[in-house]
Amino acid sequence: MAADHQQHRNQVRDWYSTGHELQRWGTVEGGICGAEAELLQRHMARPGRVLNVGCGGGREALPLAQMGHEVVALDLMPQFLCMARDATREACGGLSLIQADALSIPFADCSFDYVVMVGQLIDQINRREQRLDCLRGLARLLRPGGLLLASTNNIESRLRFRAFFGIINLLRRVYNPRGLEPDDAHVFHVDGRWALLRPRSERPLHHWYRPALFVRDLAQAGFEQLELLPCDQSQHAERGTGCSEIFYVAKRGT
Repeated sequence: MAADHQQHRNQVRDWYSTGHELQRWGTVEGGICGAEAELLQRHMARPGRVLNVGCGGGREALPLAQMGHEVVALDLMPQFLCMARDATREACGGLSLIQADALSIPFADCSFDYVVMVGQLIDQINRREQRLDCLRGLARLLRPGGLLLASTNNIESRLRFRAFFGIINLLRRVYNPRGLEPDDAHVFHVDGRWALLRPRSERPLHHWYRPALFVRDLAQAGFEQLELLPCDQSQHAERGTGCSEIFYVAKRGT
């Protein structure tokens, strides 16, 4: 399992190191989208200590600091942290940046009031047990009653996604030499270009969630779902992410 995670992490690092992905995720331009702003105002308006997991170039960390939160922003990619440091320099008094893996975050239990993990980061963790480990780790870091804002891809948002994964999942019942899980898919684009003919070793594996299954995983990790809010197409046009993202607000149980 450790070797599997290391290989997958290396694939993700290579993918995000391309010019297209660095430009796409290493910026604060565009800011938070409408759904994120709505949920932050509704659930996280009271200033507190926030852990921003997968901060990229600081797109979420900067507005969180401007809202008055004390923000700890982390990312696996040192390139993103350098970009975030430059972009958030004006908010440095309320914002710190660290390099860390989402599966091994170096803070004590009950250290945060809020955790923000958007950009479908949970989808980029291979194997359900490791995704559950990540969610359990976030619950551990939250104080009792603390809130998690997370996002996933959403298979049910488009007919073409439902059809694609229906066919793929059926085929894997017959032939699945790598032991992939239902609703896993390798990325289709590398450095902004179609990459279907590239070896799978060069394309990281993402897991696509169905909302009911992510709510199940949240509950198993110790969270109570409070709200679920899909993005509309106009909001995704602002971010260039397609129209498949869905946001969840969940509370750590006491």
